Amino acid sequence: MGRFDDAVKLSELTGDPADTARVRRYTSRSGVSLNLEQQISPDLGVFARAGIASGGVEPYEFSDIDRTLAAGLSLGGKQWGRPDDTIGIAGVVNGISDAHKAYFNAGGLGILAGDGQLPNPGPEKIAEIYYSFPIASWRATLDYQFIANRPTTVIVAPCQSSGPDCARNSKQPAPAAPFAQLRQPASRDPGLFQARRA
Repeated sequence: MGRFDDAVKLSELTGDPADTARVRRYTSRSGVSLNLEQQISPDLGVFARAGIASGGVEPYEFSDIDRTLAAGLSLGGKQWGRPDDTIGIAGVVNGISDAHKAYFNAGGLGILAGDGQLPNPGPEKIAEIYYSFPIASWRATLDYQFIANRPTTVIVAPCQSSGPDCARNSKQPAPAAPFAQLRQPASRDPGLFQARRA
């Protein structure tokens, strides 16, 4: 995995966008997490989770975050006559390190983020509500998420989603996808993109 500061330094020397693929070496990304769960009553449970990872090394797990805090609760449906149903709510706040911010500002691309600039970084905030219920031998879940500052920049429009793609459900235009811009693909893999190099 590449270190963000190495990618930014190379970017400054070459004038190319920052690219961790050009500075990768064997390393690890350490982190720690904490998970608390408590049953308050037979139908009510609460949870809280927190985590922090090394913010100087590119993530490869699932998303471009270096720290997270989440909390929520779930309530069984016995109170309204549907004992097999569950409703839940949760809130999440995610953030990235200063090195991660500098990498994005230098044109770096992450797993799901990066478009060449990060002028107003801020925490990603997520609110979620779900309702789960049985249908015959199956279980169905209705889920709604509101995501603000995705991912970690306050210039991107908030999004409301009940499906996998927030951009389609947002009331404002979607931000450019990281791979929608053709930014020197030859520097990432000279063999595949040599013909496009200017």
